[in-house]
Order: sequence, then C-alpha cells, then structure tokens
Amino acid sequence: MILFPESIDEYINEDNTVRIIEEYIEQLDMKELGFKKTVYPTIGRPPYDPKDILKLYLYGYLNRIRSSRRLEHEASRNIEAIWLLKKLKPDFKTIADCRKDNKKALSRSIFRHIDQNFLDTIDLQTELNKDKYKLRQMIVEHPFGTIKRSWGAYYFLTRRKISVTTEMAISFLTYNMKRAWIFTRSDVPMLPPILDFLDLSNYNVYIALVKEVKK
Repeated sequence: MILFPESIDEYINEDNTVRIIEEYIEQLDMKELGFKKTVYPTIGRPPYDPKDILKLYLYGYLNRIRSSRRLEHEASRNIEAIWLLKKLKPDFKTIADCRKDNKKALSRSIFRHIDQNFLDTIDLQTELNKDKYKLRQMIVEHPFGTIKRSWGAYYFLTRRKISVTTEMAISFLTYNMKRAWIFTRSDVPMLPPILDFLDLSNYNVYIALVKEVKK
C-alpha cells in the first residue's frame, strides 16, 4: 500500500521557489500599495485576498503560464499552486479582473517596493565606479529581449501602456527571483566573483530573501 504525506506542505521541498513567492508577497503592504481590499468572484464563490491572486500570477510567470484560464487550471491540479493558494480555486475571470482592477498597484508593488531603497544611491555609486557598473550590466542586468526569448514571451497578453507595464513588471520580478535562487546555490560556477558585483545591484535584496527562505 502506498502512503501519501498527510500534509500538503510535505510535498513542497524547502528549496522550492514557491516558498520565495510566498515570503515576498506576505511582506507586502497591499493597502499602502493601492490594492483593493478583496477580489470578488462573479460566480458565487467567496472573495479572495489580492495577495493570493498575486501569488498565482507570479507562479504562473515563473513557469511560463500567463493566461487566466491556464492559471485557473493550475490552481486546481498543480500541487505547487495548490500549496501556494492554500487550496483556493479562483476562476479565470476572477484572476483576470484582479489584474485589470489593480494595474497601478501591481506595477507599484513590483517596481517600487523592493527597489525604492536603492534608487537614491545607485546613481552615485555607479558614477564613482563606472568600470564596475559596466561589468555589472554584463553579468547581472540582462536585457529585456533576453527575458522574452528565454521565456518564450514574444508578445504581451494585454494592451495599453499601464497593462503592458504591469505584465512587464511581473516578468522582471519572477525572472529576478529565479536568478537569485540560482545565485544562492553552492554549486554555481564563479559564484563569489558574481556576488562581488552585486553590491551595486538590487539583486542583493532578492538574494537576501532567498537566503531567508532557505534557512
């Protein structure tokens, strides 16, 4: 007889990237960022915390799943998504409406929350050490085209500037999380030299987050 773990948490390894998503989103002040208090479904289900929908979005982009219908499907069948949403099963319209109704908040949470503390110092640091900054650009700051090619995302699912900005922000955040996860692995070649150049980059925030989850 095959015995399965009693808790769904036992299916999720300690080094699973969904734990980073969980940790990151739980640190956000959704009210301060401008998210609506709840996300109301349209087919009689209970309202959702926007944190849960945002977790699902980040998980989807991390795994090249962008459409609301596919995210709905994953929330019902994928053990990682089920763990991340604590068994909640939002329908595709609820997922899509959350993105539509919180465009500015989504962009703000991703572009500003984790980067704000660095904006005042980056210009000064790079001016003092231009050679180091150029090397950082080659090692750390991949161009957006690389992200698009690597993830197979050759077009945006949304239209209008604010919608595209939101989709782009989610893509960048999940890409940064994935790279930070790789950087913290002990078997990554040239890891010490790479980390030496991260002092001019906000990657140290992502890496700190990853290390906290891996403790």
